Amino acid sequence: MNRTIVVLFVNWYYAGMSGEATLSLESVHELSTYELRQTCEKNGIPLPEPVNGSTLLQAVISWLVKKQRESERITSEDLEADRKAIRERLAREKAQRKAAALERSRKRREEEEQRAREAAA
Repeated sequence: MNRTIVVLFVNWYYAGMSGEATLSLESVHELSTYELRQTCEKNGIPLPEPVNGSTLLQAVISWLVKKQRESERITSEDLEADRKAIRERLAREKAQRKAAALERSRKRREEEEQRAREAAA
């Protein structure tokens, strides 16, 4: 139990030191002005005028929102492609079942006609 706590603490400590914290709309407000500027430079976000904590925060938030919307758009396109593939598969399976049912019906009619001819003869 104690070993688990120590390992978790060490992982947390080194994760904080790496500077690679995940940046999200929920955590962006915790960044300092320096970290916001570094984020802008690292991700190619144009620096606003005047450069201060508030304008940098707005720039990073707008970039995160654009990034999130792009991610949601890609996800929705993937889901729509999956839906389309499922619709096509279901239509194909329905056509196969219908063709099989028509074939069974045709064979049944032929057998009935054959029996009727045999009974008449």
